[in-house]
Amino acid sequence: MSRSRFIDTCFWERQKRTAGRALIFGVVLALSLCACAPQQSVVSPAAEKAEAPAGDPFAVAVSRMTPGQQAVMSTPWGADSLVMLENVYTSGLGLSCRKAQVTAGGASHRLAICRDDSGWYVSDPIFEQSQR
Repeated sequence: MSRSRFIDTCFWERQKRTAGRALIFGVVLALSLCACAPQQSVVSPAAEKAEAPAGDPFAVAVSRMTPGQQAVMSTPWGADSLVMLENVYTSGLGLSCRKAQVTAGGASHRLAICRDDSGWYVSDPIFEQSQR
């Protein structure tokens, strides 16, 4: 066998091995990427109900609003009250809270709606001016 034929044979053998390794690497890579694809989670109706926000229905409705949003809804101050969510904040106790304004029957009420372990609730009036 001549030297050039020997070199050509070695070259092609190396190419076959390299191609085989590349193919194996590609298959392994493709399989590993398939394993990383996001999986659909199945939530039972009982678990879904357990995840639903708990608490006062009015407070839950306000908690779903975005700052600046207004809505007419039933409130503790009347059936057709105008509610505006002013802002979202964290209380000094670390609770997630919403500052809202309710206009009903010609009167305006500013209130805080907060969430604790038991759910959303309307807190005691802390934004109202006290009468002296």
